[in-house]
Amino acid sequence: MSDAHRAVRRWASVLFLMAGAGAATAAPVALPDGALGTHWYTISILGTRSGWSEQSLRRTPDGYESLERTVLRVALDGRGLTSARSETRRYDEALRLVEVENEADQVGRRVRVTARRQDGTLLVTRTSPDGETRQQLPIGETFGQDLRVLQALLDKQVIPGWKTVFSTFDCDLGQVDEVTINAVERVETPRPAWVLQAQSKLLSVLSRTWVTDEGVILRQEVPGMMQMTMQLVTQEEALADLQPFLLASSVPVDRNMGRPGKLQRVSLEIADGGGAPDTLFPTTPRQTVTPGDHTAVLTVVAGSAPGAPGQLPFTAPELQPYLKPSETAQSADPKLVAQAREVIGSATDAWQAARQLMWWVNRQMTKVGSEPRPLSALEILQAKRGDCTEHAVLLAALAQAVGIPARMVAGLAYDAGAYHYHAWNELYVGQWVEMDPTWGEETVDAGHVQVAASALDSAAIARMSLASSKTMGMLKLKVLDFDAQP
Repeated sequence: MSDAHRAVRRWASVLFLMAGAGAATAAPVALPDGALGTHWYTISILGTRSGWSEQSLRRTPDGYESLERTVLRVALDGRGLTSARSETRRYDEALRLVEVENEADQVGRRVRVTARRQDGTLLVTRTSPDGETRQQLPIGETFGQDLRVLQALLDKQVIPGWKTVFSTFDCDLGQVDEVTINAVERVETPRPAWVLQAQSKLLSVLSRTWVTDEGVILRQEVPGMMQMTMQLVTQEEALADLQPFLLASSVPVDRNMGRPGKLQRVSLEIADGGGAPDTLFPTTPRQTVTPGDHTAVLTVVAGSAPGAPGQLPFTAPELQPYLKPSETAQSADPKLVAQAREVIGSATDAWQAARQLMWWVNRQMTKVGSEPRPLSALEILQAKRGDCTEHAVLLAALAQAVGIPARMVAGLAYDAGAYHYHAWNELYVGQWVEMDPTWGEETVDAGHVQVAASALDSAAIARMSLASSKTMGMLKLKVLDFDAQP
């Protein structure tokens, strides 16, 4: 029941996003005759060769077509897991993106997404175990100009400080994302190339890509995400000697602080191999971060019940993003609405209703060690089993269904000498209150350390997984002091 379980299924998607950005933004493999064809890459995480990517580009009678296949292998709780996807992008003769087809195997859960450009909009169809959904997204003048970056390279317009901005469709997020590319520097070894920095607006992910004047990607790095790298190799090298990346599900500490639920205050020293420990955890009403020279001090206190609970429903405009249904939390679905109404009965006191929903999820769900597939609230309601992520997704959807604004929280929670990657909720009941439906805590104890919190839109899981991934593999925690109930 750790946030690592969510990360295995979603940071793979983030990798696919960045690999796609490299193939499309730096995809200078497209236009020059010498760059047409297929290129193979090995994917490494924290130095472990854990996956491969095949990227090809060809001319068509109508323009260009790119194909990207990516496979990532992970070991989690003694199990070997595989995430895979294939994506085809078609461009017209003016180098505008006109069609995307994406098929993903998300650890056994298959999802297909298609997007077609039509009259200034993008028509998107998504087919998953939940069924089929359709949406129409507005697109601007710069949409789908991924390959135009090639023109700047071919025309030798790229110089240090050169910049371009365009939008593109991300199948994993189901949204149009804006990408900003900057030319950082020119390098001559191992081959002459430009170093381009790309940033996703939706996820704030930074990548660095080494690309030749002919449009061949030599290397790509996503340093803020477990030092993920993609390196140009031969096909034989890409497919050989892969080792599943061991995804850490906990961070040990040097002192035993007793049982979960009892901690009232904890002070931790944070050290991080990435060099910026004070940026890993946000300051919230329950936790503060004090930066030091090479470490930081994180102080966390237990949550408390609201002083003056509000009444349902909540209609303030600023709360509406936390009530909006999504593909993950389908809170407007009749099945979820009926279940939530059955649980709370005639309650209009938001705190009472939130507690009833939290305990219903806690008692009805069969708890499993890990559920690495990205299940939706409807699937979870039917199965009534899952890890902490499934508990949090279901509680968020049920709360929204009766008018309680909900966020999902990614973080670490203390138990038995270690901090475990975990997920829980923030519900608005007149004020925001953190509740843990997996561990049955109406207000979380000081052992719950928040890494990120988000409304459950289509990009939420990816954003939170990205935030968590920045702590995985290099984070060290030391207990400085704590207070606990007997």
